[in-house]
Amino acid sequence: MKLDTGAAWTQAMKLLGAHREVLVALAGVFLLLPPLFVEIFAPFRPAGETFAVLAAEFRVYIEANGPLLLAMTVISTFGQAAILTIVLDRDQPTVAQALRGAIRLLPWLLLLNLLVGIVLAVASMALLIPALYLFGRLAVTGVVLVGEGRHSPVDAISRSWQVTRGNGWRSFFLIAVVAMVGWVISAAAGAIVGIAAKLLGGSAVALFFAAFVNALFGAALGLVLLLLYVAIYRQLVREG
Repeated sequence: MKLDTGAAWTQAMKLLGAHREVLVALAGVFLLLPPLFVEIFAPFRPAGETFAVLAAEFRVYIEANGPLLLAMTVISTFGQAAILTIVLDRDQPTVAQALRGAIRLLPWLLLLNLLVGIVLAVASMALLIPALYLFGRLAVTGVVLVGEGRHSPVDAISRSWQVTRGNGWRSFFLIAVVAMVGWVISAAAGAIVGIAAKLLGGSAVALFFAAFVNALFGAALGLVLLLLYVAIYRQLVREG
């Protein structure tokens, strides 16, 4: 079955409409607050102009802020698990039930994300184009883990590979287009707010507002992409 990108986008928006209040609340707490906290208390401000210098600066940043970044990653992943539970569970769980379910899923989803990240990083160091295709094939791993109860990360990766067979590039390009549009909108809004912050003399309030806008658009994009992964999965397994 070929992925219908237009239908997948439409279904993602239907999912958002059907669970809007709950999803916005969960995204606000778990997808917005962690990056906002990092942006305020441990921002990454690179000064280098070459890749080697940037890489060195990033390594120093990670070493200095590793525990905080790890904690924020755990919180964000917990939120992703709760959001996927709300959308995928046919029993229509309450928020409390979804949060309890997310606690059980959290270790497996963290391990899965780590494993997928390593696979994609290794692939990208070898050849970029195959790595992009690989991303398309592995896009629904989290959905598989939560929706099908596959607590083995390797099993979830294998199942994602099966579900997306023949649709690796379609899946990648759909996700890439949505991510690019979201990034452009976020960058434009961030630039406007940044200019306003400078005009206000770089006050603490202005800087906080700039960080909040960046985190807000990032959380919105993160939520939309999660729903898009669900829509891709459901279409390819003929669930809707």
